[in-house]
Amino acid sequence: MAYLELHTLNASRRQLTLGDSMSFGRNEDNDVILIDDGVSRHHARITRRGERFLLEDLSSSNGTFLKKQRLEAGRPSELADGDEIQIGSHRLVFHLYRFISNAKAASRAVSVWSANVAPAVA
Repeated sequence: MAYLELHTLNASRRQLTLGDSMSFGRNEDNDVILIDDGVSRHHARITRRGERFLLEDLSSSNGTFLKKQRLEAGRPSELADGDEIQIGSHRLVFHLYRFISNAKAASRAVSVWSANVAPAVA
């Protein structure tokens, strides 16, 4: 089992269970919607290949960072336990094969609002 721990500007944390693929971006068709000026509509994706998890930047404007290094668009990088990912103002920590606590656990279709962008009112 693998999961991401998502840290936002307002200090909230969420745990996102990883399946075979998870997309990140501003568009509503992403698995994780990150509303932030520094996030592209389709920003990044994590894909599972066997026991490995690969992070790929989807030609985002501001880049996807793994361990503070900007990824080259279209070139997947393997994730290791404890790796930090930066997408816009959001920091994610990759965890592999650990128990997920029930504190704010989430799975798919998660919307995250940055501190400087208010959520839309329906």
